[in-house]
Amino acid sequence: MRSITPNWKLQSPCKDCQSRFVGCHSSCVKYIDYKQASIVKNAEVRQKKKEMRGGEYTDYIVGRHRERNRKKFRGEI
Repeated sequence: MRSITPNWKLQSPCKDCQSRFVGCHSSCVKYIDYKQASIVKNAEVRQKKKEMRGGEYTDYIVGRHRERNRKKFRGEI
């Protein structure tokens, strides 16, 4: 079974930004670059999901939920 990388999300440049203000996303170069990279990464993930057969993807999701629930039960999260 092929798997999707679990840590595919990109870190937003807005966290702890000192020059942040209301509406800054329209003019912030860092955010615009982040958003474009995020769109590309999301498209890659969607493509990987399409490439996986339905059963493989379902097995992957079920496995991830089981793993997360085990961690919750053990208090690891």
